[in-house]
Amino acid sequence: MLVATLLTMSTVGVACNVEDAHYRLRGVPYVTAQFRVTNTGPDWPAGVALELKMQRSGRSYWFIPWEGGTSDLRHMASVKDVSASNWRPPDPDRAEDRPLGDLDYVGTDTHYNVIGRVPHRGGAAPAHMLLLNLGDVLKHRVGEQLLPQQFFDLVSCIKANDHRR
Repeated sequence: MLVATLLTMSTVGVACNVEDAHYRLRGVPYVTAQFRVTNTGPDWPAGVALELKMQRSGRSYWFIPWEGGTSDLRHMASVKDVSASNWRPPDPDRAEDRPLGDLDYVGTDTHYNVIGRVPHRGGAAPAHMLLLNLGDVLKHRVGEQLLPQQFFDLVSCIKANDHRR
């Protein structure tokens, strides 16, 4: 099983587009993530949103990738459900538009080399993603079970639903 998973990860890490990538939090199989094509607007040019699914609670949390300007840092901004008919990209200057704030983001290739940009529509999917403060944010802001600080691993590459408007 482990060999099959590793082979799958290395295979999909090479030729998988961001919007087709499906992830699982290492050691926590009930927490999954996938990117969805979304009209994120000119202030958030990635063109995708990350949906985190907490299968135990049945909740989903949404984030859009953003670059840290000249700081060379990468983040995920919390947003409301992008599949809702009334969803619009948030104002980048209004913290109220980010229900869970921002998460620090690190993406890597299959050899754990850091990818120096955020995921974007049509780009290569990272093989691993680390959302550094995810566990604390979910535990203290919405009462989810505390999650370990661990990587999301790419587990499959399957066409996802398209949430473009």
